[in-house]
Amino acid sequence: NAQKLRNYVTFSTKYKNAVSEVKSQIEKTPAFAQFLELKQAEDPNKLRLTDYLIKPIQRLCKYPLIFRELLKSTPEGHKYREFMQETMDSLEALTNHVNECNQEAENE
Repeated sequence: NAQKLRNYVTFSTKYKNAVSEVKSQIEKTPAFAQFLELKQAEDPNKLRLTDYLIKPIQRLCKYPLIFRELLKSTPEGHKYREFMQETMDSLEALTNHVNECNQEAENE
């Protein structure tokens, strides 16, 4: 699990560089631009590569919110309430850690 969490931090801190590189390659390499246009046209959602690159970051931010809403609807004595609270706390801590790492990366 720790490696998966490190992967989130790495992905998140490198996201802006990745988007910049994609845009740079689109400008420099017409074949790459055409390839991406073709794949976007084939995509049922018509999303660009950069739209897909942000998905993991967006998901990470949504998970604590989902668990917070679940907790609001879960009675105090429910057998899974403590587990849901711990999960939400862990997800919030992870989200905060990723945000801190992003800020550190931006300040470098």
